[in-house]
Amino acid sequence: MKASMKFKILVDVAMTAALYFCMAYMLVGEEAHEWAGSGLLLLFILHNVLNRRWYGALFAGRWTALRIFQTAVNLLCLVSMAAAAVSGAAMSRYIYDVPFLRDGASLARVVHMLAAYWGYCFMSLHLGLHWSMMIGMVKSSPLAARAPRGTGAVMRLAGFAAACFGVSALLRQNLLAYMFLRSQFVFFDFERPLALFFLDYAGIMALWVWTAHYLRALMLRSARKS
Repeated sequence: MKASMKFKILVDVAMTAALYFCMAYMLVGEEAHEWAGSGLLLLFILHNVLNRRWYGALFAGRWTALRIFQTAVNLLCLVSMAAAAVSGAAMSRYIYDVPFLRDGASLARVVHMLAAYWGYCFMSLHLGLHWSMMIGMVKSSPLAARAPRGTGAVMRLAGFAAACFGVSALLRQNLLAYMFLRSQFVFFDFERPLALFFLDYAGIMALWVWTAHYLRALMLRSARKS
């Protein structure tokens, strides 16, 4: 594997870890949340710089249903991150001091909640749209050659099980209420272990990844038939 690809994967892993940490903001503390959010923003910018060729080719080539979907997800990731960054700066109590944003702090709280939870969905979908690349890397590794027969079927079953767990975690964490503003205040269970909180969010990410991965497969199959 090329060094540039390894660096991109390292950035993406760090970005995912920062994203998990940010979602637990009341459980880890507001100051830690602000630092993690700042790190996430820097990693997001770096991710886009490393993948800047995508922007250069944005208006080239044919627009298939899959390409439209991928582009929409990518741009929604960009919008949600920008909204989270600006609204977060408006509410900051530890790192940033932006006086002209202070008057909009109450609106910023709602915008930040929407940007955070929708952004988590969009970034997970983005990962799912590139999951086939991750599968290809695993298949080309030396360990894959020694894997027992039927490993692929077991992994697909595990992916489906993770997605099912993600559905239960989505309901348990009440994300749909936050995403559609049925509740403007986020509830955190301080008596539940932090590890279980992160496990829930890993399951929710797995749900979106699984959904995007198989949606991509269906779109590719449909394009071949047409």
